Amino acid sequence: MNIKVTLQDFLNTLKEAVEKVKEKSPKETGDAKDALKAELEEIEQAYKNSPYMTFNGTKVPKLNEISYSPASDEEIAKTAEEEVKAERAEKEKKLKNTAEEKIAALGERKTEAEKNAAGYAAKISESTKEAKQEAENQALKRGIGRSSIIAEELAGLDEAAVKALGEVYSSLGSEIAKIDSSISSLKTELTDALDSLDGETAVKINEKIKSLQAERDKKQEEVTKYNNSLRASSAEQLKKLGIENAAEED
Repeated sequence: MNIKVTLQDFLNTLKEAVEKVKEKSPKETGDAKDALKAELEEIEQAYKNSPYMTFNGTKVPKLNEISYSPASDEEIAKTAEEEVKAERAEKEKKLKNTAEEKIAALGERKTEAEKNAAGYAAKISESTKEAKQEAENQALKRGIGRSSIIAEELAGLDEAAVKALGEVYSSLGSEIAKIDSSISSLKTELTDALDSLDGETAVKINEKIKSLQAERDKKQEEVTKYNNSLRASSAEQLKKLGIENAAEED
């Protein structure tokens, strides 16, 4: 008969000793019981922390296999989509902010152009009014205040004013048309950039999924290889001891 005495047998013996000590009176046991209990707990904890199992007094490394729960394809797809879409949102924000800043600047140019045109128009109107007043004053001094001559001169001033105003507003119209065209181009560029970003996002999501799946599969392969190697090594040592399919003796 092959009798095995393991470390657990020794621990059980110590526990029995503790129980016997407890049966004694406090005065007899006191410090001895506490010391024995503390020693027992220390030995038991050391055994639990030991990287070995014991068979017939022979130590064999414990099977501390790596535990790995690989993500499913659905979980990987969700992770990839969240990561890439977060990047996309940041790029979209920058594209929109840049476009909005440029459009706002063009809007300010338009406002400034309209303000300048209004200023020119006011000056033309004021200058025409002053010129007509001066012409009338001179006509009165010469005694031709109601003549056709002064009437033609005043009409000429009005005509010049209209022409000048026409040029101002024509120039303003051209400037506004250019600004509006630039604004339109910026909006088109933004739309095209966002469309391109959509396509880029779809490609990146697919690439990210493949990358994460490859990482998962590699990790799974490494864990499986390690655990199989560990089992094979342990089985070989147990076989040498004449033990097969043995459980750890706690």
